[in-house]
Amino acid sequence: MNGNVIICGADFGYGSAGKLAAMAEQLRIPFIKVGTTLGADVLTEVHCVAQHDYPSDVDELHRIVRRHTIQAALVVLDPLIADMLHQCDVPVVYVDSLPYLWTAADPVPVDASAYCAQLCTSLPQSCWAQLRRIRDLRWVEAIVSSVPQQAAPSGPIVVNVGGVGSPSLKAEDAAYPAAVLPAVLEGLTAAGRPVVVTGNVPQGLREELQNTYASCDPVGTLSHPDFLALLSSSSLLLTSPGMTTILEAGALGHPTVLLPPQNLSQMLNARLILDACGTGETSSGFLDWPTTVIDQNTLAQRRQLGEQAAIGYIYQRIASAGFDRAVYQHLTQRVRALSTSDDGLARRYAALIGVRGARQVADVVERTIAA
Repeated sequence: MNGNVIICGADFGYGSAGKLAAMAEQLRIPFIKVGTTLGADVLTEVHCVAQHDYPSDVDELHRIVRRHTIQAALVVLDPLIADMLHQCDVPVVYVDSLPYLWTAADPVPVDASAYCAQLCTSLPQSCWAQLRRIRDLRWVEAIVSSVPQQAAPSGPIVVNVGGVGSPSLKAEDAAYPAAVLPAVLEGLTAAGRPVVVTGNVPQGLREELQNTYASCDPVGTLSHPDFLALLSSSSLLLTSPGMTTILEAGALGHPTVLLPPQNLSQMLNARLILDACGTGETSSGFLDWPTTVIDQNTLAQRRQLGEQAAIGYIYQRIASAGFDRAVYQHLTQRVRALSTSDDGLARRYAALIGVRGARQVADVVERTIAA
């Protein structure tokens, strides 16, 4: 195919970068990466012929489009750049892995050439009006990489906190790793197996964990293929409830336990999966915050003002939880009660929605270019 394709993912955790990596495996075309700063390490093995910082305005983006003879764009969860590309007359294939998240207060690129929403098992009424406005809505299965399953009953335990970041969260204010990891690792000491910690963990905390827990190897951020290789060789995954990681583990049929959520989308992810699998609050596969951390009525009120208002409240409460001994003890006790068997949450949910989404979106991109 002639011409190039811009790829861009929202700098909110690593989910967008993971999905871009999975779809890039299916596409054999030149990529121009724009932005995607937080997920840069995840995308290190995706071949890009050029890279650009996030454009400051439409004119700067237009210059990038002309310079590289852009024919189409593949954008994950970044409505702003999707709309900017639309103004540059670039066909946009937009990928939304969280269609159940949006309200009337959230931006949605309704004029995308193709809007590929990842399937989910339920849609709250609060998102219906937004989804109805989308010009070309297409439902796709889970967007994950194809990785062969490997049985590793005695492999390491992987504890993953993901990207721990968003446009509204400064790196120095990211309290989630410090609030969760020490308690989880304390609870895992009785397991007697190596523990590998992955994700955007501050260097100081990584050193502290390594010095405190002899069996802990805090490797930090991994490229997408390296993370999947580690996951496939592990015996158990404990992960913050990012949907991409959950579905990747589910595609592998891997034992998975959900850690407490770190933002609004992860709270909705956990609830969606628990409801779909019929386990509810009693699931041994979900280590939720104690009720003293998040007040659901307050969260519901904030959510009506949009996602940013809701996650601001969540970040504030998680920062407070990091200093609460009762929260530490709650998480430690829940982890000690775990075994390598779980409720099969990730596997069951992935089976419900399918795992062929990367190829399905790639087909849409190829047809968009051909048109």
